[in-house]
Amino acid sequence: MEAIFANPALRARFGPRLDALRARTEAENDWVIGRALLAHGLRREGLARLRRSFAAKPGAKRLALAAGTHVLARG
Repeated sequence: MEAIFANPALRARFGPRLDALRARTEAENDWVIGRALLAHGLRREGLARLRRSFAAKPGAKRLALAAGTHVLARG
């Protein structure tokens, strides 16, 4: 991620929007990794990633999915 977002050509093309793109990308990565961790039985780590994803990019859809995942992970 650092190598991609530190690319001067991307900074020149997207300017300050690159920071928002990076935040969104990192939130998506945390979401995907969190779900994978849960699928592999790593509940604490998975839920931490999902919470971090929601904190970085909150939204109704992400909140509903995180809540549902949290409930399912308890069982």
